Amino acid sequence: MLTDILYRLRALFRGQQMDSEVEEELRGHLEYEAEKLRHTGLPPDQAMRRARLVLGGPEQVKQQVRESRGTKFLEELLQDIRFAIRSFAKTPGMTAMTCFR
Repeated sequence: MLTDILYRLRALFRGQQMDSEVEEELRGHLEYEAEKLRHTGLPPDQAMRRARLVLGGPEQVKQQVRESRGTKFLEELLQDIRFAIRSFAKTPGMTAMTCFR
């Protein structure tokens, strides 16, 4: 349970680093799959294309990994809070009127 919490905290604060790790791992799997297909006699370009089809698009895989982290709600909440702060900073007069009303 503690490792799950630590994993989610890492995903929340180091999401970009985790995304790059997923990209690197996916690249390795793609190269491995293409190499297997080349050994069956496919030309390199066709082997790479077929490997991409088998593994799926990199953005789809990254999105699935992000969703499996279980931090989507918190990530969206933080994104909304940052947007609200930026919006308030752009209109300080309106923000002051709203706060002191």
